Amino acid sequence: MRFDYTASLGGTEEARVYPGGRRVNSAIEIHDSKLAAVIPSAEGLIVRLDPAYVHRSEGRPGVDAGTGWCQPAEMVFASGVVEGELPELPWILGEGRISGGANFREMVPLPCVVDGAVRFEARNINGDIVVIRGAGLDVRAVGEARYIERFRGGS
Repeated sequence: MRFDYTASLGGTEEARVYPGGRRVNSAIEIHDSKLAAVIPSAEGLIVRLDPAYVHRSEGRPGVDAGTGWCQPAEMVFASGVVEGELPELPWILGEGRISGGANFREMVPLPCVVDGAVRFEARNINGDIVVIRGAGLDVRAVGEARYIERFRGGS
């Protein structure tokens, strides 16, 4: 498993730094992200979150003080398959987790690469469930971010 918690704010090294030279860490919060599409591709099965709710912090995203952003993101599952029938989308997600080669509950580092089998289970705000499995995972931002709010940090 590889992930860079100095994560992408737009894909460039410069975008990972706040004004004044401070580095920033990013993570997708599954809760309140929108599962917009599931797309088969040559790369694997693409789970498009549009938008994803992204926490950014100099410390631990979603825990320490920072900011909240909306940004399109993709989770690409190598050799990915949907268990059961794919539900009608889009969904506002209520909760989710990744298990297997990495274990993340509610927060997924951005960017993140997991080498090894993974399972993504998400529940929408109505309680419906979708499960996707893959031989690996690549999580990345794919579009411009829009500032939403300041996050004071958890207690």
